[in-house]
Amino acid sequence: MHSPKFSEPVNQGGDIDEFAFTFKVNIRIGAIALIIAGALTGIYSQLNDKQREVANFGTTALGVCIAGASAVQ
Repeated sequence: MHSPKFSEPVNQGGDIDEFAFTFKVNIRIGAIALIIAGALTGIYSQLNDKQREVANFGTTALGVCIAGASAVQ
């Protein structure tokens, strides 16, 4: 095994391609999240106080689950 010379490409750009793919996926997830947030805002405005308490609890629980899943990855 020889050590690479300066003229030899060490990295073929795989990391950059992976970053671009990850970035595109994150943009799509963000767009979907904004659509869902908009829909939930419309629904939330029609709830009474008791229903809002339940919705707040559910939203918080969902946020904790998503944060936990992101941290594990």
